[in-house]
Amino acid sequence: MSLIKLVKNELIKVFGKKSIYIVLFICLGFVVLTNFIYKSYKEPTITYNEEYDINALIEEQKTIDLKNSKNIEWYVSNQTEIDIYNLKKSYDLDSWQAYLIPGELYETIYQINYLKYGKYKNSYELKKLQKTYNKIIAKFDNDDWRSFVNDEITDLNKTLKTEKKDLAKAKGTAAIEAANKAIFLTELDIEIANLRLDKDIPYGNTDYLNVALLEYQNSKTTWYENKDKERNYDEELTFREALKTMALSKYTVDHKYNASTTGSMRSIYINLLTEYQFLMFIIIIFSCGAIVSDEFSKGTIKMLLIRPYSRHKILLAKLITCVLMVLFAYLAIFAFQSIVGYLIYGASSLSIPVVNYNFNTGTVVTQNVFSYMGLSLLAQAPVLLLIATLAFTLSTLIANSAASIAISFVGSIASSIINLLVIAYKVKFMRYFITLNWDFTDYLFGGISQFKYTNLNFSIIVCLIYFLMMIIASFIVFKNKNIKNI
Repeated sequence: MSLIKLVKNELIKVFGKKSIYIVLFICLGFVVLTNFIYKSYKEPTITYNEEYDINALIEEQKTIDLKNSKNIEWYVSNQTEIDIYNLKKSYDLDSWQAYLIPGELYETIYQINYLKYGKYKNSYELKKLQKTYNKIIAKFDNDDWRSFVNDEITDLNKTLKTEKKDLAKAKGTAAIEAANKAIFLTELDIEIANLRLDKDIPYGNTDYLNVALLEYQNSKTTWYENKDKERNYDEELTFREALKTMALSKYTVDHKYNASTTGSMRSIYINLLTEYQFLMFIIIIFSCGAIVSDEFSKGTIKMLLIRPYSRHKILLAKLITCVLMVLFAYLAIFAFQSIVGYLIYGASSLSIPVVNYNFNTGTVVTQNVFSYMGLSLLAQAPVLLLIATLAFTLSTLIANSAASIAISFVGSIASSIINLLVIAYKVKFMRYFITLNWDFTDYLFGGISQFKYTNLNFSIIVCLIYFLMMIIASFIVFKNKNIKNI
C-alpha cells in the first residue's frame, strides 16, 4: 500500500507541473497539423506531357516536304503518333481502351498512313487495313475488353505449346532452365489474363486492381527466380518480400480489397506509433528526465528521504511512475488522434481490416484496426520503455533535468541515423547496440530482422541487459548518493 501511495504522490507531482500541459498542448497542435496535412495532401504523380509532344509533332508535320520520298517514313511515323494520341483522347486517357490502343492499333494505323501518304498507294490493301481497324474500334466502342483478353489467352496458349516442345528438345542444364523459365512466364501471363476474366478487371494502369495484378506478376517472377537457389541474407529478404507481396496482391485481386486509404483515420491509426513516436518521446522524456533530478535541484529530496520509506522504495515508485507515463503518452496521443481524426475524416475507414502475410503459416491474415494497433504497440513498447528508462537513469545519475532531457532527446534522434548506417554497412559488432534491437516490428508474423546479425531472441536478451544495466546503476547511485550538501 505504501508503494501505491508513493506512486500516487509521484503522479500528482508530474501532473502538478505546468510544463506537462504545455507539452500536451504542443502535441495536440502537431496532431491537428498532421491530420490537416494528410487531408489536403495529394500524392504527386510524375506525368508525361504527351499533349505537349503531340503539338510539337503537329508543328513539325508542317515543315516536312512529302515530295521528297526520304521524308515519307518520318511524316508517317509522326502522323501515326498524332492519330494514336487523338484516338486515346477520344476514349479518355485513363480508359482501358487508351491502355490498349498503342499495342492493338499502332501497326495498323501506321500502315494506313503509309498507304495514304506514301508514293505507292494500294486501295485494296488500304480497305483491308481499314476493315481491321474498324473491327478493333467496334470492340472498343462496345466496351468489349474481354475479347482482347481471350485473344491474348489464345496467343499465349500457342506460345506455351511451342515452349513445351522447345523444353523437350533442350539439352544441358542452362538450356533446360531457360526453357522452364519461359514456360513459367507464359503460364503466369495466362494466369493474369484469366484473373482479369474471373475477377472482372479491365485493362488499365493506375487503379488498385491493375496495380495489384502487376505487383503479383512481378513478385511471382522474383519468387521463381530465387526459390531454388542458395540465398544470402539480402537475397533471403528479397525472397521473403516477394512472397509477402505475391500473397497480399493476390488477396487484393481475389477480394477486391483496396488498402489504399492514405490520409484517413485508418491509415494514421495503424501507423500511430510511427507517425507520432517523437511526440510520445517528448511526453516521456520531459516526465522521466526530471522525475529524480528535480528533487535535487529544488531541494525536496531531503523532505522525501526523511519519510518512513527506504531509498529503494522511493526510487521504485518513481520508476513505476515512468512506466505509467509511457502508457499515458500512448493513450494521450491516441485520444488526440481519435478526436481530431474523427472530426476531419470520420470513422468509416475503420471498417477496412488490416491484412498481413504470416511467414510461419504461409497464409494471409486479417484483423481489425484496433487489434493490429495493440499488436503494434507490443512490438514497439520496448522502444518507449527503454527511452523512459534512459531518461530516468540520466535523471538519477546526473541529477540535472536539462542535461537528462537533452541527452535523451539526442539519443532518440540519433538512433534512426545509427540504424540506417549500421544496416547499410553491415557492421557486425554493432549488433549489441540497443537501437538495432528495441523495435520488434520486423518480427511480427514470422518476419526476420533487416540486420542479418540480430534475431528475436537476441534482441530480447539485449533489451533486457540494457534495461537491467540502467536500473541497477540508478538504484546503486541513488542509494549511495550524499545529500548532506544539497
